[in-house]
Amino acid sequence: MGVRLEKNFKDLDDKIGAVLMFVVLVITFLNVVSRYLIHASFSFTEELTSVIFVLISLLGASIATKNVGHFALDLLTNYMPPKAKAICKVLSDLISLILCAVIAVLSIKMVIHQYGIGSISTSMHIPQWIYGLTVPVGMFFMTFRYIQRLCASCKELIKGDKV
Repeated sequence: MGVRLEKNFKDLDDKIGAVLMFVVLVITFLNVVSRYLIHASFSFTEELTSVIFVLISLLGASIATKNVGHFALDLLTNYMPPKAKAICKVLSDLISLILCAVIAVLSIKMVIHQYGIGSISTSMHIPQWIYGLTVPVGMFFMTFRYIQRLCASCKELIKGDKV
């Protein structure tokens, strides 16, 4: 089951991110055209593009995690023996995973709070908790990718012991 989930989930963040980038492009383009043609802009575009941008940013971070694209300060680890380097990699992935999980839990609490107070957005009059869902969704992807990275790092550490 784990392999099937990983296979189905393999490029989901890439695909969602690409669709959302296209949506932002279309909305922004239509807003610019409306400013020049009718000298007025759609009031909802800033709100909607801001919310989508948050999700795109978190999906981009998830994609960077998947592709091992985050910056790393490897000044010290470059001079370590392979086993120590592998241990540092495991610890780094574990700390990142914990951080993502904590942010995910806190963002879920934020969404529950927004739902409870019933706040709505100013221009689209949509409940704020719907917008707030972008953070837990993005953090779900990040957490999943760090679980994958941690598993790979642990396999690398174990493999290093047998060499």
